[in-house]
Amino acid sequence: MKSTEWRLLVVVLATACAPAIGEPGDEGTTTKGPPVEDADSGEPDDTAEPQPNWQTDDEVEWAGGGGGTELFDPRVIHEITLELGSSARNDLDRNPETYVDGRFLWDGLDVPVGVRIKGSSSRDSFGGKPSLKIDFNRQVDGLKVQGQKKLNLHNMVYDPMKVSEELVYGMWRAADLPASRTSYAHLIVDGTDYGLYSVVETPDDPFLARWYDDPDGNLYENAANYCDFDGGRTCFEAEETDEGNHDALDRMIDAVTTRDGTLDEARPLLDWARYTGFLAMEASIAHWDSYSFDQSNFRWYHEPATDTWSLIPSSTDLGFGYRPWSYPDCGKHGVNPATYTMGNVSERCWRDEACEEAVLERMLVIADQLDAMDAPAELRAATDRVRDAVYDDTRKYTSNSHFEEHIDCVETWLAQRPDELREWVADRRAR
Repeated sequence: MKSTEWRLLVVVLATACAPAIGEPGDEGTTTKGPPVEDADSGEPDDTAEPQPNWQTDDEVEWAGGGGGTELFDPRVIHEITLELGSSARNDLDRNPETYVDGRFLWDGLDVPVGVRIKGSSSRDSFGGKPSLKIDFNRQVDGLKVQGQKKLNLHNMVYDPMKVSEELVYGMWRAADLPASRTSYAHLIVDGTDYGLYSVVETPDDPFLARWYDDPDGNLYENAANYCDFDGGRTCFEAEETDEGNHDALDRMIDAVTTRDGTLDEARPLLDWARYTGFLAMEASIAHWDSYSFDQSNFRWYHEPATDTWSLIPSSTDLGFGYRPWSYPDCGKHGVNPATYTMGNVSERCWRDEACEEAVLERMLVIADQLDAMDAPAELRAATDRVRDAVYDDTRKYTSNSHFEEHIDCVETWLAQRPDELREWVADRRAR
């Protein structure tokens, strides 16, 4: 999606080895109790013929659900049902990273899929509120739903106001930086209500084709927190390996870990506009749970045609300086742009005059962008749309009062942030 997407949305709302091939391993496990049992404990009938409103790669791309609904429309809270059966749910609670077979029902669509639990610190069992990954290709090779091969359903357990992913990813896209699209869903699993979820686009082949002229490169996710190029190949989990080898990653590792500590060798290998824009956005909106501050939750993509690398954001539910384990309020953690130096590339960027200036200039553009979109008003519009669903969600981790208090906090912080950024850039340049 290009840079006009967020502006259009504003108008509407106003109205341990070589990289593994396949799914990344999620670290840590948190469970909240035994799996929920329901009256229908039988397994879904996976032999039933799928409905005729989906297509495979060999056919014309299916463009919508039975009602023609747009999957990534944040104004809509979709009704999504998963049919798994108690045996499959129990299997997932025991082995959350292993896919089970199920059925995905949405907007008249009924298709066989693979389902697994996802997440690290936010991971939960079916006795609580699990985040889930849906794989449309698991049972039917080539199946796509509105161009998507996979889909993430996030439980948003750490986000009191439940709209951080919509806002943060939207701000990235508004700056013409690669980022996922989002929407919302009311999720039912085997007849049990699991409440409100964030629907998040998976960065894979369809995503890369939307953002890059050459989508046939390798995509890597961080394999562990605090692990970067100086840790070598084992720090990267390969999600897309279209190049057939990891030679480009090896070259990038060598370029970023030169003894002189400069950016000189890595500079030609960076998609300059996208890298400096990424660093500027992290620092500007205090998205600390990311590459440059916490060395966590990030992806690097290598575009073969240009032989350049760029970052893609991930796990954006803790934006706007909020860290629930440390502070009860927003705007407290990672709000100083000078602290976004942890990533190997970012550390060298701040010591490089040209790179630092490029980031500072992008921060000023982001400050203007926040003003132009009236970020506090966007926040209010988004939370107004989900309020009833939030209040009705009995599985959420946070209270309704915290929902309202966090909205007030982030609204105040967003209102003052553009001027804070301008002042910080001016002070930085005056050093």
